[in-house]
Formats: sequence, structure tokens, C-alpha cells
Amino acid sequence: MTTENEEPIIPEQSSMDDPLVIENEGFSLIWLVPIIALLIGGWMGYQQYQAKPTVITIHFPDGDGINSGKTEVRYKGLTAGVVSDLALEEDGAGVLVSVEMDHRFEPYLSEETDFWLVRPEIGVSGIKGLETLVSGNYIGIRPVKGSIDLDFVALDGPPPLSANEPGLHIRLTAPDLGSLSVGSPVTYKKIIVGSVQDYKLHDEGVTIDLFIKPNFSHLVKKGSRFWNSSGVFASGGLSGFEIQTDALATIIAGGVSFHTPEQSENAQAANNDEYSLFKDYKRASAGILTTIQFSSAEGLVAESTELRYNGLHVGIVREIEFDQDKGVVNTTVVFDPQFEFLLVKGAAFWLVKPELSLSGISGLDTIISGNYIEVAAGKAKAEPKYSFVALSQAPKMDYSVPGLHIKIVTDLLPSISHGSPILYRKVQVGEVQSYGLTKDGKRIEIHAHIDKKYAHLVKRSSRFWNASGIRVKGGLGGIKIQTETLTTLLRGGLSFYTPQGKSKKAKNGTTYELYEGIDEAQEEGVSIQFSVETGDGLKEGTEIRYQGIQVGAVKSVQLDKNLKSVVVHALLNPDARALAVKGSVFWRVKPELGLAHTANLDTLVSGQYITLNAGEGNLHYEFELLDKAPTQKQENTGLNVVLLAPNTQSIKAGVHVFYRQVTVGEVTGVELSNNADHVRIYINIEEPYRPLVRSNSKFWNTSGIDINFKLFGGASFRTDSFESILEGGIAFATPNNDTMGDLAKPQDRFKLYPEVKESWLAWKPKIALNR
Repeated sequence: MTTENEEPIIPEQSSMDDPLVIENEGFSLIWLVPIIALLIGGWMGYQQYQAKPTVITIHFPDGDGINSGKTEVRYKGLTAGVVSDLALEEDGAGVLVSVEMDHRFEPYLSEETDFWLVRPEIGVSGIKGLETLVSGNYIGIRPVKGSIDLDFVALDGPPPLSANEPGLHIRLTAPDLGSLSVGSPVTYKKIIVGSVQDYKLHDEGVTIDLFIKPNFSHLVKKGSRFWNSSGVFASGGLSGFEIQTDALATIIAGGVSFHTPEQSENAQAANNDEYSLFKDYKRASAGILTTIQFSSAEGLVAESTELRYNGLHVGIVREIEFDQDKGVVNTTVVFDPQFEFLLVKGAAFWLVKPELSLSGISGLDTIISGNYIEVAAGKAKAEPKYSFVALSQAPKMDYSVPGLHIKIVTDLLPSISHGSPILYRKVQVGEVQSYGLTKDGKRIEIHAHIDKKYAHLVKRSSRFWNASGIRVKGGLGGIKIQTETLTTLLRGGLSFYTPQGKSKKAKNGTTYELYEGIDEAQEEGVSIQFSVETGDGLKEGTEIRYQGIQVGAVKSVQLDKNLKSVVVHALLNPDARALAVKGSVFWRVKPELGLAHTANLDTLVSGQYITLNAGEGNLHYEFELLDKAPTQKQENTGLNVVLLAPNTQSIKAGVHVFYRQVTVGEVTGVELSNNADHVRIYINIEEPYRPLVRSNSKFWNTSGIDINFKLFGGASFRTDSFESILEGGIAFATPNNDTMGDLAKPQDRFKLYPEVKESWLAWKPKIALNR
């Protein structure tokens, strides 16, 4: 420490050229960077070494579908490796495929590990490898942990499931494989519960390995019976045919079904249990034994008469015994266990056999398949029952069954029976329940049931027709054959359609009329009927015209019951309903050919047609069809007057009326007077010439040639026009202006003279026409 007066001591400064050296004896941090880089590089090298793929070799019969660098090895959807190279084996027998496997799979590359190529395959058992259509083929693997092996031989396809796979593994023995194959389904009550895994030949036949899924394994018991449900089984003889089928999958790919009879051992099955495979459920004795009592054994045949439910085979009669004490027949039937739900309280059974009557044939399908017992289901969840008394006929309608219950009435019973289908656009939507006479006994009443999900299709306006069998219509002009489906051809049936437009929904008990066929049911309009002496020129489709416009058509032409006349059925358009009234007159129009008069030549090409004069009465549906225009036709225009004559004088409808040899009108009709003492001739004068007819006008017949012969004066000839010579005609003259009289009124009457007077021909009145 210095004092205030002391000078500080300043150290001696060194030269700027001499460096200052400071000695440090510790570790320098700069060496951390290379050390850390070395450690990271070593760690990365070790990781790369550890992740190095394991290269294996797989022997394939060929390299089709395998590509280097693309084809993967997959396990449960994950990539386990990829093909690195392909090479031909030395002997050329196959292809060596080198695969770089993920190192994590190395512990599972053992002698028991399997490889196979997965590619899309289409077969009877289904479509396999569908995902490869997008991702390409790949190699499947079933890894098994064990000692490492790097050389493998590929399998032809996926290996059978391992015995350690959760589920039930059992074996069947059979004399032959039938139509089974690997992948064929195993079904229980038509539900797929497993599959065929493998099969092998042995000295006595075939062993078949089955796998039952874990959630269904409890269904297999020690006493279960297995049978082959593949394809379609058919048997029969003169008494009938039996046809059995299972699910569609088993028809195509084959399959196995099983059931456990109630009287059998019910202990749970274990892995590797062995069972016999029977040809069908009857031989397996797997069916449910049920007794049905009949009043007679007629139509029943043991081992042949089958039971059906909605057309499906559900059982067969095993034994028939006669109870002498009760006078009844007891049948023991074997019921397919898949339909055990039908064996409940309320179920009904009855025998269906062919019945021939004047109204047709019912039960036609039994002619081919033989008699059978129809089954009607009871209420759902009802009490089980295994003994029944058969009905003598189909049961009446049960309104408690969900759906729509309707009635259809007809004069004759079509070829239907209980269970006959009801179709809508050829899709079955219901069935016939029963039929019988109405209360008054005059008609047949058919009770039908429409399934609940289709009930909305039936409206109050719906129309039903007989779809049974084959319907043939036609004649020399052609034949039309109508039929619905094969089912209705054999079992009979009904069809319906609902016209467009608003209509109320049908209710239980709604009654409908049954039409003969689809054509009659789909007709819209008013049905009318004509009677005529001969049907020449009339046929289906002949038009009905009114004022030149088609208002209807002929539907059929046929002889009446007594064979003395022809009945023509026709249909008027809905908007022509007002023409079907009392007072309307119908006649047919056909070509008229003559030397001086032709008419309706268009009918030579288009054919005849029917026309009419409209009436004004009440609705009427039966008419007489005239062969020509009515004799009292009255035109709506012009002047209509009546001529009186002692006879027709060759005058007929269509004859012209002349004034100074100019046609001014036409005869519209000829008829006898009420007391038949003279003839009335109706004529119509066209409107422009109406003023020519006055109260004092004179009418005469101009038909033919008038010859006046005098002995000394010679002969004179008088005739009118050439038309009147050939077809006849009427002429008239009106006196001069001062004596012509008043204008003629409608329906005024004039005398028709047989010939003209000379004085009449001299009249030359001046009359203005209505032009």
C-alpha cells in the first residue's frame, strides 16, 4: 500500500517482438468433435450391420409372376422381404429366387417355415388373391420359430392351418371325396362355420381335415353327424322324385353340413376327433324325428314322400304304420334340422296331390315330383312340438300373420293350390292361402296373402289375373302363347299389376275380380259386346271409329254357346265412355264396289272398321252390330224429308237425289211404315240446296229407262243420268215462283211418283241457293 506522496512503481515493459507464453497443463476441448464423429459413425455402422437383410433362397417350379426388385414377401399385410434375384436351377427343373428378408424375421426362418406364391385364382370354391389385381403377385409366408434355415421349397398354395390355430381341428373319413375341395365350406343350419383344410388318400378311402372357427367350435359335439351337402342330390322312381340342395355355395364348391341329434352324446368335441362323413342327412340319421297322423295312407310312400315348406325340401317320410285301434295312419318323418323352427305349436301339415276337375288341374307339380306334404309355419317363438295331426286340406287364411290378406273372386277356379305363388313383375310377393265357394255358392273366393314388405304394391286399383299354366290365343291369323314362370306352370299362380295414378292402399279383406289373362287385366276403358250373324272381316284389332277418329278396338271374335251367331268383344277408350249408351247404333264399314258407285275403298287396304251413331240413353254394354248403315240414318246438316211410295221402286240407301240432273242429296234409309201398307224413304238434301225443296215440289223415281211406244206415233225413250240407270235415283222439280209454296220443313212428307210428268220438266223457278 502506498502513501499519498509516494510514486507508484511501474513494471518494466517488455519488447513488442517477444511473445507472451502461458503454460496450460489441462485437456483441450477441441478433441471432442472428432471423438463424437467417430462414435456416431461407429454406431451407424453397427446399426447398418444389424439391419442387414437376411438373404434366403426359395425354389419355385417357374418364375411366372415373380419380378426382381418388385415382388414382395408379405405376412399379414406387412412387407417382410423383397425378391432380389432370379436364376435358373442347374438342372433346369425350376427357378431359384433370392429374397432379402427383413432381419427381424430371421428367428422365424426355420425348417417348418412355408412360402408360396399368391396370385389371383378363380375356381368353384371362390375367388382368391383378388387384392393382387391392384398390388401385383406376392409371396406368402407362414413363419415358424426355430433353428435358422436359408433354403426353402415353395408350396403350391397356402398350407393348411396349423394345429395350434385357435378353433377346432377335426377329421372326417369317407369312401370318396365327392365334390369337396380345399376351401369347401362347412355349414351349420346353412351358416358357414368352417372350411375344408386338406384331404389325403388312404387304403380305405379319404380323410378330410376340417377347421371350425373358434366362435362356432362349441356347436360340434361328440355325437354330431356330418354329411356331404355338395351339389344337388336326386333320387326317385315311379312314385316320385326327391331333390335335395343346400346353400348355393355348397352347390357350386361342395360342402359339409353337420347336426347333433338330441338323443346323441352332447360332450364337447376336441381337436383331432374323427367322424364319419355320410352322403346325406338321411343316411347320417341327423334329422329330427316327428310323427304326423293321417286319416289314410293314400298317396304316402315311405322313403319317397317328402315334406316341403315354400317349395323347399325340409324332410321325408321314414315309416308308415296303421293304428288299428284308432283307425288312423301314423307316419314317422325325418325333419331336416335346419328347419327345426317349423316344428312348433300351430304348424300345419296336409298332403298335396294332383286333382283334376272341370275347372282345371291343381297340384300339377306332383305329376313330376310325386305327392308331397306341405308345411305351414306356426307362430314365431311358439312352444316346440313333435307330434301333429294332418289336415284334410289347406288351412284357411290366418289374419294374424303379418302382411296383407285379400280376396279374389272368379267364376271358375284356376289351377292353383295352397302355396301357389302371387307374382308382381314375375317376382313372388305372396301366395295363395286357401279357396272355397262364396256364401251364396255362385262364385269362387280365393284367399291370398301378400308379404308385409310388398303390401304397399297392392292398391284398390290393382288388377289380378290367372298366371297358371300356358295360355294359347289366336287362329289362322297367328298364335300367341302366354306363360309366366316355371313355378306357375307347375304349381299354378296369380299375377297382378297396379295402374298408374293415385289410388288408395288395399286393406285386409279387400276383394278383387280375377281376369282371365294379362291382356284383359291391363285393358283400360269400357268393355262392350256385339252380336252379329257372321264374323267375316272382323278380327282382333279391328278399329271402332266415331267421326273418323278411333275410339276403340275389337278384342276377340268367337262363336256364342249355341253356335248360331258370333260374339264380338270390344273395348272403348276411356274418353269414349259416353258412346256406350242405350240408343247408340253400331255398324261395320266395308268396301262397296259397283259400276257407278264405289265407297269405302280405303278398307281394301286397312280392312273393315266399325262406326256408330251416338245415342243419348243410359249406360249400355251390349249392342247389335249392323252389317251396313242403319235404315233411318238422319244427317245433322241439310234438310231431312220423307217420301211415301207403295214400294221401294229399286230405291235403297245411298241412292242419289237429283235436281236438273245435279246431285243435291242422298237417300239415307228405307223402311216399311208402321202398318206395313207403304214404304218410307228418307232423304237428305245438302245444305246449299235446301231452298230448292218447297211444299209443292214433286219427287219421282228416275231409275232405269222409261220407254213410251205408240202404234202409229213411234217410240220415245226417257232416262235421267247414267248413274240412275245403273243404281236408281230420285229427282224432283219445284213449280215456278208464284206456285212453289213455302220452304219445306224437316220431316215434311212428299209422295214419290213412279214417273215424271212433262209439265214438271217445264218448271223453271229462280231460287237463290244457300252459298
